[in-house]
Amino acid sequence: MLLGPSLALNIFEISSPSSSPSAQPVLLRQRSFPLAFIPTVHDFVLAGRFLIIFFSPFQAPPSALARALLGLSSLGGQYVWKNGGKTQAWVVEKSTLRRVAEVDIDPPFSNYHFVNAWEKEGGNGEGRKTGDGDVEVEVLVAQHRSPREKVEEQFRDMYRADFTPELECETWRYVLRFAYEEGGEEGGEEGGTEDPQEQDGRDSSVRRARVVEAGPMPLAASSYGYELPTLNPCTVGKKGRFAYVNALVREEGFVDSVAKLHLDAGGRMEVHRSCLPPGCFAGEAVFVPRGGRDKEEGTGRQEEDDGYLLFYVLDTRRQASDLVILDAQRMERPPLAVIHLPVRVPYSYHGVWTTATFGLGQ
Repeated sequence: MLLGPSLALNIFEISSPSSSPSAQPVLLRQRSFPLAFIPTVHDFVLAGRFLIIFFSPFQAPPSALARALLGLSSLGGQYVWKNGGKTQAWVVEKSTLRRVAEVDIDPPFSNYHFVNAWEKEGGNGEGRKTGDGDVEVEVLVAQHRSPREKVEEQFRDMYRADFTPELECETWRYVLRFAYEEGGEEGGEEGGTEDPQEQDGRDSSVRRARVVEAGPMPLAASSYGYELPTLNPCTVGKKGRFAYVNALVREEGFVDSVAKLHLDAGGRMEVHRSCLPPGCFAGEAVFVPRGGRDKEEGTGRQEEDDGYLLFYVLDTRRQASDLVILDAQRMERPPLAVIHLPVRVPYSYHGVWTTATFGLGQ
């Protein structure tokens, strides 16, 4: 988000890091989308040839930044719900970063994170078209269970956040359908100022999408809420079987477990909690594919969950953190390793980068 005299949402495409430690990433492409308000945008999701961004009608006016810098009010405290607004989804083409479609979702909702998304596949593996030539994208959202007012209270002041079960997530599924012509013009987004919630001044090249399916996954409404979904890196933007999340089991106010979501079984959750005694709280997990393992017999591919989950655990008993390693295929077993760190890693700190890349065998 670009904050200043003018507001804009910037999207950057940056080259993948090379194997050389001294190599610097390169900015390949950038596109700026002027905005009339400061929206709530914490995350986006890749889906085949596209990326998807959701905007809720929970926003702050442009003057909010100046008031925050002058110490008159916190930025979060100036966010308000726009009555009558919708949650809007933008579909952006990855190859050009141009916005190709958008849709309003009603009833509106707020969310932090996505689970995953993908194009519904056709015979060419590039995403299928419906009978009328449209493309369909399936989006899995980590959608909060509670009324939006509770979620907004968290947004406004994370320092006073209390992660109770009603503020955790379940998996909602949205299927977006839209007309798409690959390789269209790249222009049309730089001029003007727009509010993601307003209908006026919309670029005529942006197609209207439709929500053709929406609702919670059948088994998602379990007794455990979750947050911070993560994936095997090779399933990002593709249809996968599993996701890994932080789960709230003991209702202590902070997530105390790591769980495995079975996305091909209606969102069934497999919870691992043997490594987390009372007073220990889990951070976001990172999936690391296992090396040196033979591929699944007869398929030429490695199993999607064949790897390790690494995550920090805050141990409040000793006021320091542990690095815990689990076998992702055997979540019910004790940890493979627990490494006691001499320092405290900030709890729930997430967004992990690595110079290595991982891929399943083709």
